[in-house]
Amino acid sequence: MLAFRRENMGRLATIVAAMLLVSGLGGCSGSGGPPPEAPGSGTGPTGPGGGSGSPGNGPVVNIAAADYVVPAITSVALASAPVIEFQLQDRSGSTLYRGATLSGNGMRFVLSQLAPPDSGGKSTIWARLAYERAAASGSNLGTLIDHGDGTYTYSFSTDVTADARYEASQTTRIGLELSVPEADNGLYTWRPADGATADIPSREIVSTKTCNSCHDDLEGHANRRETQYCVLCHAPELGGGAAYFPYMIHQIHAGKGPWGQGIVFPQPLSNCETCHDASDPDAPQAGNWETVPNAAACGSCHDNVNFETGENHAAGPSGDEHCIDCHGPDATLADGRLRVARAHENRQLEFSSRFRLEIVAVEGVLEDGSPGAIEGRVSPGEYAKVTIRVSDPESGQAYDILDPAGPFAGLPGATSTRLRALVNWSNQDYSNYRSEALDRDGNLSPGTATTIDFLGDGVTDNGDGTFTKGSNAPVPAEKITGSGTVFLVARPAMQVDTERLTGDPVNDYVYVDAAGSAFAITDETVQERRTVVDFDNCNDCHGKVAYAGHGSTYAANNEAGFVCLSCHGPDRACPQFAADGTPIPAPGLLDMKYMIHAIHAGTYDSCGNDLTGLTRYPGKLNNCEGCHAEDTFYPVAQTEVLASTLLNGADIANPELDINVSPNKTACVGCHTESPDLVHMWDRGSSFNELADVAGWPVVQLVEQVDGTLISGNVETCGDCHGKGAPYDIRVLHGVDNFRFNR
Repeated sequence: MLAFRRENMGRLATIVAAMLLVSGLGGCSGSGGPPPEAPGSGTGPTGPGGGSGSPGNGPVVNIAAADYVVPAITSVALASAPVIEFQLQDRSGSTLYRGATLSGNGMRFVLSQLAPPDSGGKSTIWARLAYERAAASGSNLGTLIDHGDGTYTYSFSTDVTADARYEASQTTRIGLELSVPEADNGLYTWRPADGATADIPSREIVSTKTCNSCHDDLEGHANRRETQYCVLCHAPELGGGAAYFPYMIHQIHAGKGPWGQGIVFPQPLSNCETCHDASDPDAPQAGNWETVPNAAACGSCHDNVNFETGENHAAGPSGDEHCIDCHGPDATLADGRLRVARAHENRQLEFSSRFRLEIVAVEGVLEDGSPGAIEGRVSPGEYAKVTIRVSDPESGQAYDILDPAGPFAGLPGATSTRLRALVNWSNQDYSNYRSEALDRDGNLSPGTATTIDFLGDGVTDNGDGTFTKGSNAPVPAEKITGSGTVFLVARPAMQVDTERLTGDPVNDYVYVDAAGSAFAITDETVQERRTVVDFDNCNDCHGKVAYAGHGSTYAANNEAGFVCLSCHGPDRACPQFAADGTPIPAPGLLDMKYMIHAIHAGTYDSCGNDLTGLTRYPGKLNNCEGCHAEDTFYPVAQTEVLASTLLNGADIANPELDINVSPNKTACVGCHTESPDLVHMWDRGSSFNELADVAGWPVVQLVEQVDGTLISGNVETCGDCHGKGAPYDIRVLHGVDNFRFNR
């Protein structure tokens, strides 16, 4: 996803280049070299001057007609108070005049310089020298000239050269902010001493497009969207240091301090490179997290440490100048285990490269183990016999999964290893009808894949690095057709590290990518399950460990498919049982299409798990393609996708007695929870009150058909209005194409 987003940024840069902004942004990349030495005094020559600029090639239109505004600062003159020339365009290249839509108060300008480290520090900082607006009255006001053709001149009222901190030889940046519904920030970075915009010192730690992997269109304080703009104001002194950009951002993502209440970074905080991407050409100093440790950045997460007093710091009181001695890339203390990069390694994830799971074969057999009726199929009534292999991808050597000293035998501190095949039917939608699957307490768990435990009894060692075992439940002889899918999931245990100070072994489970393989039941040719979610999108926010739920370490990948559906399919409801194992029906949805929408919307409260307000998606909920593969968010046919079980019937094993919620409503109600939306869904056939409401849900008894689909007397008509090309097409209604970084 990032690759595509960078591609789109390139497209945006092409538009900007036409407005000469590319020269300004070029200075932001810099050489990536060391911070500059403290330069001498004096203003030096002015930056490159210019006239009012020339309008773009497109027509000149009112800014009110623009869906998105791209400002471009085309030149800067700095002798005392800076004078800038800029113009406004939309994304199609049309030049914009502001008319009555954009007042002078809606234009704000900031100028900052990249100051070298102070006497004891190791980091450069942005120091704000001027912050102004082009209003008619008030303080900090400059002079705005509107040339009427989409070009403008703004003269600062602040003589920045009179500021003792100003140095003409330091990298300087002007940022422009517009108070209109959708707009970029205008940026111009240069060195006043010689007007250079390229090959000048820079401090680009993280780029906006990396942030937008999770945030879609990053924004704060209305239209402050670019990290290069944010840093101009969030200087070390802001808010007593609490609002200093690196400190504040780390605190927010750690869910700490006044900024981060209720916020949870959706992967381990130790994954520094998620944000600080060293491969990003727009962030040449992204590696500073590893090479330039300092109290502001480190203390934002490690906020129980007082570096001045030495509280909770093994080295005692310490200034920034000493951080590198113990935590720098060449530090040798504790055999280098205190280096920032080493201390932040996710060892569970690192060791995942030592394991590759393979499903070698899926065959149908009868109850006595004899071959099934048709070679290459697991026909109705037959059991799935699965052959697997677990190997080291680097050496190609297969692991003996039964070795009492191997990675599946368990270790102190990591004893509950697992290696399981999950058999699902059918690929139309995983109903897992009569799978006879059991939950962790040994109770029947309808709608869950039947499990083959390769660490239990009955495993055959084939002597060639492969192992075989059959399922304990057959594919039902009735109602199941088409194809199915087997997933292989693993949780090996290894010594992943040693204690930093004692050298004692640290054992833990290892994240391993799942494997997946489809198999035929009645199909002549195997049919894969439909793809709904693009895993690359999930990994942008979550990383591989997104799938390490329930205290497990199962990972997933695009090749395997969505392994979570093995347990969170449409026929899975809240399992509740009395002490004697008698099922006690209780309403609640565990279907993935409800769970994942509600979790991201912060509305999930089902099956005893109240996550409301705790797990909101960090981007925009209406950006369907933030998660979905292209066009997979449209309404589905009610006869092709299973309804979702809300409440098991008296016979928990018989899904025909279940109370269900229709499929489109199940997905949409995760976000659309307000009464008018619910009434609209009911009116369009999503469900109706034939039965009494259960826990406030209007429900319908849906009848399971021979082919496994569920229908009712009611038929959803969502697609008539919200389907592709329909009058209220979801793509248009949700504004999916308005997000710059979608595929």
